[in-house]
Amino acid sequence: MYLVMAENAAAQRAEEYRVWCAEQEIPYITLFTKEELGRRIGKTSRSAVGLLNAHFRIPFCATLTLLQTFEASLDFLEVKGDVGHN
Repeated sequence: MYLVMAENAAAQRAEEYRVWCAEQEIPYITLFTKEELGRRIGKTSRSAVGLLNAHFRIPFCATLTLLQTFEASLDFLEVKGDVGHN
């Protein structure tokens, strides 16, 4: 399982999700608003969505890994001062 938590989830609810994920050793990410998250699954607003199906979870996690690697590369280049210079 992988949990996607909404950016605008209530603080107490978000903390409950984080604690639960830590206890169950479930990875999570904070992404989208509640409304966006609900729309993406064809429902009304949702504070969190659990990805159980490997057909969804595996590509999603792979994409996140690529994005995190890209973000880390940009951070590295900014530290070196190479971003935006020709």
